[in-house]
Amino acid sequence: MARMWVLLPCFDEEQALPGLLTRLRETLLKFSGAETSANVAVNELTVLAVDDGSRDSTAQIARDAADMPSAQDGFSVSLLQHEKNLGLGAAMRTGISHFLDASSESDWLAAMDCDGTHPPELLPEMLRAAHERDLEVVIASRYAPGGGEVGLSTSRRAYSRICSWGLGVLFRLRGVRDYTCGFRLYSRGALSQAKERYGESLIRESGFVCHAELLVHLTRTGARIGEVPLTLRYDHKLGRSKMRVMRTIWRYTAMAAREFGRR
Repeated sequence: MARMWVLLPCFDEEQALPGLLTRLRETLLKFSGAETSANVAVNELTVLAVDDGSRDSTAQIARDAADMPSAQDGFSVSLLQHEKNLGLGAAMRTGISHFLDASSESDWLAAMDCDGTHPPELLPEMLRAAHERDLEVVIASRYAPGGGEVGLSTSRRAYSRICSWGLGVLFRLRGVRDYTCGFRLYSRGALSQAKERYGESLIRESGFVCHAELLVHLTRTGARIGEVPLTLRYDHKLGRSKMRVMRTIWRYTAMAAREFGRR
């Protein structure tokens, strides 16, 4: 029976984390629908909260949740901590490494933002798509038919689309429209194969660019990728944005040049 793991990179997320943990616990109950339509059974959901040197009460919130008994409903929280802020890429590396060490072959790892913009209720649909379409990576995509964005500024919306368009022109990854959204579902097999090839270089980028970098590496190790539509609710965002736009643009450029040169 499959187990779902959810990786939450956290940096100063005391506003958003309690509500998200509640919604994730409730989402575990929704997997009965996935079981009916795709013969998928999930009765355990483990949250990997990676606290990336938060200065607020994020770590304590995750620690309190981890101390709660989980035997009855199959929901549990594990806290992984960085002593100082190392960036999103480091949090992803920590979470993926822990998942690969602790999981079973049939397990799945979801990764999502902790700020309230990604709906955890979409996870059963993502798992259903993986099984019905024989996918190893499922992207919750703003650019898939039926997807969209709410609450983003015009400039931020244009920036995101241009980044995904440019990466699409360079890499032409099959099944991918949204290269930059971090709300994804990964099979253990796909992550294990990519980690075996790339080792500690699986994710080199420290910021938001790590999502596109990981996608390129997964594709190069043969992962089958598809998308389900996502409505990104930026109007639900809690806490401040951590993205430094100009630095992120530069890192996209550097990563693309590095990876394109390796083709």
